[in-house]
Amino acid sequence: MDLNIKHKIHRELLGPRLVEIFDTRESRFLYFGGKYLQSQMLHNEPERLALVYTRYMVSALLLLPELRRVLIIGLGAGSLIHFLRHHFPDCHIDCVDHSKRIIEIAEDFFEVKECDRVAIHCCDGREFLASPPSPLPYDLILIDAFDEEGMATGIYEASFFTLCSDRLHPDGVASFNIWHNKKTVISNVIRGLQSSFPHNYLLPIPYRGNVIANMLHKPIAWHRLLPGKAQSRNLQEKYQIEFNTIGKLAIRKNMKLPARLRWFLRYL
Repeated sequence: MDLNIKHKIHRELLGPRLVEIFDTRESRFLYFGGKYLQSQMLHNEPERLALVYTRYMVSALLLLPELRRVLIIGLGAGSLIHFLRHHFPDCHIDCVDHSKRIIEIAEDFFEVKECDRVAIHCCDGREFLASPPSPLPYDLILIDAFDEEGMATGIYEASFFTLCSDRLHPDGVASFNIWHNKKTVISNVIRGLQSSFPHNYLLPIPYRGNVIANMLHKPIAWHRLLPGKAQSRNLQEKYQIEFNTIGKLAIRKNMKLPARLRWFLRYL
């Protein structure tokens, strides 16, 4: 028996959007538009990030001195919530999605639940940031607002980036998942982000069209992205994230060769 055979367990039209949920023995999947995979949850390890782009997004944890407050825009099936609740139980999480039905699907099929530390808000991401429930800044902002047509309109544009910048803690990181079938669109989004944040690094995901753009107010502590071998191994076992691979990619893609050589001579 092939354990990877997908069995459809739910199908509905959400306006013009086709929403489907599939099961295998190991995982549950959320698809939009008949072919666009949005989320994957492992039945026995819901806290483990199964999709590579989600692991690249949260790899910015290495740069954060503390994780007290997180904002997620774009719920999907709630994989980021599961990960953060498991590893950072004292952290407060605000998650925003404009679709009440997507929130219901996440609750009914993907074990997503509100609690004292997790608040799910059904509203527009821009409206939420313009008038958040608390004046306290976020240590980590994760933007993953997509449908079958690509990046959500109104989210991936300059005025929204400014709101994110205003709500980000001075030591924090805002991580944006960027994807489009036109490279010019991706380039325009990145330029808009770079105009709103003074420091950034990009993570083009190998063999995929996604680019993770990590934006900061402070200079990047590159040495934190490549911890020593023992620490890297411990972190990878704890979080199930390939930190060493991601850190090397960050340095290779964002530093010019002379700077890379100086950095490696200093820290390695």
